Amino acid sequence: MNILTPKSKNKLKCSWLFIIFGLFIAQAPAQKSIEGHWEGQITLGGLNGQKAIPLELFIVMNGSMITGRSYLYVDDFNTIVMSIKGRMYGDRSAHIEEFEFFPTDNPELSPPFFRKYQFIYYRSIWDSRLEGFWQEIKSDTPLDEKRERGRLILNRTKEPRNKA
Repeated sequence: MNILTPKSKNKLKCSWLFIIFGLFIAQAPAQKSIEGHWEGQITLGGLNGQKAIPLELFIVMNGSMITGRSYLYVDDFNTIVMSIKGRMYGDRSAHIEEFEFFPTDNPELSPPFFRKYQFIYYRSIWDSRLEGFWQEIKSDTPLDEKRERGRLILNRTKEPRNKA
């Protein structure tokens, strides 16, 4: 004995179509690109370091190529500004390197080294983030145990801390 009438079968089909359509729409707002403003921190003192300092990235995408600026907040009054370039890969991982320093009014404030960042882009409707590692760029001994390195965690933001 079939308890579903033709009218209730149509309602059931429409309900399933509505649910499937809703699932597709729910995924639409998820950010598909890392372009934009990111704010968070990097740790100092190695991969298990506990000291953290604020970092901002302004990222521009051109295909898979990344350009932009990094802002490392040494303290409340001093910021190290660097140009960045890199590449985003199909698995949502990225590699970015600092390559140019923008001098400030404080001649003592210059970076002791350039950094490279490797991270994964975790995209979400609510809280997209970049999570990974950074390390000092040393061209003469790239795997030197004494090179500086640490972790990074950045979240997408709408209001930049630095309006430059």
